[in-house]
Amino acid sequence: MIRPLVLSLLLAAPSLSLAGDATVRLLADRAPEGTGEIMLVAGDKRSAPIALPLNAPSERLPAPARAFEVKAAAGDAALAKVVLPEVGDSFLVLLLSSEKVFQPVVIAADGKAFKPGDVYFHNSSTKTILGKVGTSEFTLNPGKGSVVTPAGASQEKLYAVSFKVREEKRERVLSETNWPVDPNLRTYMFFFNKPGTDRVDYRAVEEFVEPAGAR
Repeated sequence: MIRPLVLSLLLAAPSLSLAGDATVRLLADRAPEGTGEIMLVAGDKRSAPIALPLNAPSERLPAPARAFEVKAAAGDAALAKVVLPEVGDSFLVLLLSSEKVFQPVVIAADGKAFKPGDVYFHNSSTKTILGKVGTSEFTLNPGKGSVVTPAGASQEKLYAVSFKVREEKRERVLSETNWPVDPNLRTYMFFFNKPGTDRVDYRAVEEFVEPAGAR
């Protein structure tokens, strides 16, 4: 099953509306050259600096407002402008690298649109990506993302996984492998062009989700 997300391509200037109890967890697909620690900023409200989260989503951070900026802790350069939905109080903010700034994508962290066992794919490359996780298939044009719910595991509890890149009139195999079934993992997979080339590369980040009722 594939469910497209409403992506927040957030280009509007941030307001200073109160965030209430909203929290965010951040995850970046890559680290633009020279990016060090970051902080969340809305007007005169600033979070403590944190390392750019690359290998796991960050800890929950209080949102300084419903609209805020992600800035470099050193130099105060604006890296992304984030606008949270009016409804909800817990969000995942994916920071997708685009030249020297990030394109943010906001996902509700309530486990309804992006459940344990699901995979969020995002294609930041310049080519179309075709994929299959078990029997769930997807196609991602450049700049698009989607949540995929794997299906059709083998008796050994494995999903056959393949990714292809559409190049002119042919499809080139990018990867073929098997993934184990794990209902307590959510996975983020990012496709992008290798720096300085038109070749597509990818990387995955896995997040453990505590089972319901567990302490």
